[in-house]
Amino acid sequence: MFTSKLFRISVKILIWIFIACLDRYNLSIALLGIEKDMDINGSEVKILALTGFLIGYTFANFWRYFEN
Repeated sequence: MFTSKLFRISVKILIWIFIACLDRYNLSIALLGIEKDMDINGSEVKILALTGFLIGYTFANFWRYFEN
């Protein structure tokens, strides 16, 4: 049972979902501190966080194209 392909794929997907949830929760908590430290309003913080997330997401998903 634990060696089936479906089980291995399911476990990987569950781990990815768990990490994505942790990332969202941490970001929502950190945004309050970022707002105070950088003295910027809510919309600017959201743009900054979204930009950082998208850059990281791009490199995480397309790293194999940048290797060579």
